[in-house]
Amino acid sequence: MLPAGADPLARYDRHYAISGTTATGIFLRSETGEGKVAFVATERDLPFVADGGCGVVEVRLNLKSKVWERPFCHGP
Repeated sequence: MLPAGADPLARYDRHYAISGTTATGIFLRSETGEGKVAFVATERDLPFVADGGCGVVEVRLNLKSKVWERPFCHGP
């Protein structure tokens, strides 16, 4: 479930990377409204946005325990 204030998942371009036992996703609100999915080699290759409110959502999954950390928006 995305945080309050976020758009529906399909409206985000979703970028994923796996590092060790963690999968990280950075979701950026799509300018076209049609979210695309991309996988990158490392977390360093993920888009970096320090702010952006719910235009940028971050999620993490512990691959060992299969537990999702709570998704969060990047700023107010």
